[in-house]
Amino acid sequence: MTLGATMDDDRGPVSVLIVDDDANWAQLAARLLNKTEWAFEVVTATDAVEALETVRTDPPDCVVSDFRMPELTGIEFLREVREVHPELPFVIVTSKGDESVASRAIAEGVTDYIPKGYD
Repeated sequence: MTLGATMDDDRGPVSVLIVDDDANWAQLAARLLNKTEWAFEVVTATDAVEALETVRTDPPDCVVSDFRMPELTGIEFLREVREVHPELPFVIVTSKGDESVASRAIAEGVTDYIPKGYD
């Protein structure tokens, strides 16, 4: 599956769930996705537990999650998501990560790991 669908694509927009306890960052990420040439339907959540319920009841095409959150870390959230949707693309983003965080995320089966602050 590619992470972009054009407006002419029969599949329609790609649904993305952005999870970050910083609502401003989540909204910024949503706006940036919607400025691309691809069609995205973006939903944001500031609580990983709430987002997990969304994944269970109305799974998106992709999850983008912060690494450091109050109730569940991005990796803990990834583990929970993998239990119900093992193949769902899952991207972890963080401003506080390092190689050890990236290594752990990759070992847990993250689709991609992106430091915040990069295009």
